[in-house]
Formats: sequence, C-alpha cells, structure tokens
Amino acid sequence: MAQLKDFLRLKTPLLFFVKSKYRQGKKNNNLKKPAEIANGYKVERLIRWYEKEGNALVGESILKGISLADLQKLLSESANSPMFFSYELTTEQVKYFQQYLEQDFDTNAYDYFLECDAI
Repeated sequence: MAQLKDFLRLKTPLLFFVKSKYRQGKKNNNLKKPAEIANGYKVERLIRWYEKEGNALVGESILKGISLADLQKLLSESANSPMFFSYELTTEQVKYFQQYLEQDFDTNAYDYFLECDAI
C-alpha cells in the first residue's frame, strides 16, 4: 500500500503540469477570432464558385474580416436577417469581396455565391 501512495504522489505534479499546459493552449487558441454566432449557431461565411456550364463546385474560400451588418448592406438584406441562404453575387459584389480574399475571380467562367455553413 505504501508503494501505491508513493506512486500517486509522484504522478500528482505531472498531472498538474499537463493540465496547466492544456489550459495555456486553450488560452492561446482564444487569441484567434471567435466563430460568428447567428441565431445560436456557429457559422462561417464562404465565397463558393461553380461552373457556368454543369454547375459543379470549383472552389471555395472562407470569408473573414467582414461583419454580418456589412454583408446585409451589400446584399440589401434586412438588419434582422441571419443570412443563412445562398446568395448569387453580381460582378460588382465579387469585386468587393476581392479585397477580403487574396485571389483573382473570373466572372466570365464561374458563378459566385455567398454561402453560410454551420460549424
């Protein structure tokens, strides 16, 4: 029984160390931008583009750095809309999103949509 107590005494500091490191990691993860919460759901907004012929998904990019209020204004949605639907983007709107996504868009080859995924 004495050996068991000695073993447990040795493990206690190690467990505390592991928990401390875990908590520090959790704190560091909080430095990232928190996910958007809309109507109780964690969501992320994406720009997805599809073939004009055939409608196959070609690519997607997560949209960061733009607020829901800005999206509502840009797409003429009401202020209480959570914007969970898919919105086809005009050429002017696609050009607006280029400042948030570091890539070129080809509106002649693809159709672009603003979409929302639950995460």
